Amino acid sequence: YRKFMDEVAEILRPGGVFLTVDGDMELQDENRNPLPLINEGDPARGPGIDAYPKIYGWLQAQGNIWESIGQKMVYIPLGAWEDNMSAKDKEIAEFMGQDIMRLIQSVRPLLLSYGWFNETVDKWTAGAHEEIRSLKN
Repeated sequence: YRKFMDEVAEILRPGGVFLTVDGDMELQDENRNPLPLINEGDPARGPGIDAYPKIYGWLQAQGNIWESIGQKMVYIPLGAWEDNMSAKDKEIAEFMGQDIMRLIQSVRPLLLSYGWFNETVDKWTAGAHEEIRSLKN
């Protein structure tokens, strides 16, 4: 990803705009505190998902090639379980929950390609789906 950003800087026309949108897959509790990671198996399998938090710093490290650099963090819960949510926020949160359910299923082939056993991936998938289905405040 970092090398990709150098390539963008090389080919972007003067006055062009580079907009990147990415999601931080950090899970948080009801107080928005990060949940600790529990690794099962070998964490060295796969490419990792740690690029997102580094993007802003990478852009800054490229020097003054950018006219301006900014970032905006938006919190979207995985379901409409928070008190006092507006109708719009509830709808967005429900969509995010649906998206995460699809994302969980979509990474199955990737996990299998890294050598995880079917049974392990099925266990992880079922557990993640159940956690998202049972979200409550």
